[in-house]
Amino acid sequence: MTATSNDKGKQISKYGGTLLYKRRARTALYKPKRWKSRYFEIEERMLYCYNFQPSYGGQLRRAMPLEGATVEEFEGKYPF
Repeated sequence: MTATSNDKGKQISKYGGTLLYKRRARTALYKPKRWKSRYFEIEERMLYCYNFQPSYGGQLRRAMPLEGATVEEFEGKYPF
């Protein structure tokens, strides 16, 4: 999704979607790690992580700057 703000015609790009992830740490060795769903959004060189979509009341869990980051597209399921 791309939007244009009213300030000097500045173009703002906003991308987001739901991703599944697994945590590294386990609560116990005999329990399997479960997949968790999080909503991620990239806006103005920041990566925002929500517990679910913010339009439905999702809360911000963490934010990370993407200054100097690069994006690469891979064919197939895995990059190797």
